[in-house]
Amino acid sequence: MEGLTVSSSFVTNIEINDMNATKGRILAKVAEKMGIGKEEIAILGDSSNDYSMFAELPNSFAMENALLEIKKAAKYITASNVDHEVAKAIYHILDQLQ
Repeated sequence: MEGLTVSSSFVTNIEINDMNATKGRILAKVAEKMGIGKEEIAILGDSSNDYSMFAELPNSFAMENALLEIKKAAKYITASNVDHEVAKAIYHILDQLQ
């Protein structure tokens, strides 16, 4: 149906939203409203429902166990979701600031 976006975060669910109600678009709008630049935001994801964030924001981290399309869209690949992936992504960001 026109105007909808369909995604999934795991094999047993489906998410159907208005095409303007994606994670990426909403996060970008909130950041703009708060005066935060897109380059100041880091996002992490692993599934198709995260893809819109990877398209909108440049500092993207995919988990090692992410879908291939997410890994291809990511700027960085971090550890798997069972190996402290968020902490490792944060350490990477902090190392870049030094």
